[in-house]
Amino acid sequence: MNLRRVGLALWGYDIRALRRTTARSLLLFMALLCTPAPAQEKSYWLVNSGTVIGSCPGRAGGEPLRAANGGNQWVLITATVTCRDVGDGYTFSVDYMSVQINPSARARVERDVLNFDWVALAVFQPHGNGQTINWLYDEALPVKGQLEKTSREKIYFGNLTFPKVSKAEIAKASNFTFYMTAQGVPFVFGLR
Repeated sequence: MNLRRVGLALWGYDIRALRRTTARSLLLFMALLCTPAPAQEKSYWLVNSGTVIGSCPGRAGGEPLRAANGGNQWVLITATVTCRDVGDGYTFSVDYMSVQINPSARARVERDVLNFDWVALAVFQPHGNGQTINWLYDEALPVKGQLEKTSREKIYFGNLTFPKVSKAEIAKASNFTFYMTAQGVPFVFGLR
């Protein structure tokens, strides 16, 4: 015999109603606890990419540009880029790029070794309210390089030319960014 149940029954409580109420309260609590977080207000790419749009009208011989990232990422990237006008579009060549572990972010690096595998150029604009984007151009070139989390060295890449970006796409763009990946982790850098 359960004395608690008998005690509740003697005081006029309906045991089954209490169970239903407790179950409903538990479900409500779980629903509130498990409510999904609101979506990011703007796309990662809109928040983290460059807004200086690359172009070099009339410069068929090329125009040198500088690119770099901010100091809050795991790695620091600096690059020299050449823009060339090729008639109905532009080509962008990464002539020289240095990559190193960011000393001020070293403690936040979540991998013992960063294996760099791609460098890319993306040109895009917001779609709708900016939670998503409309890709106008996104091309990636393979690279191979490695840095240990504890490394104080730099690694270098160069002679990377992206296929032509049409002038029509450049005219529509709000964002223009380069990015490098280390097995899925993106590091964005833009024109300065």
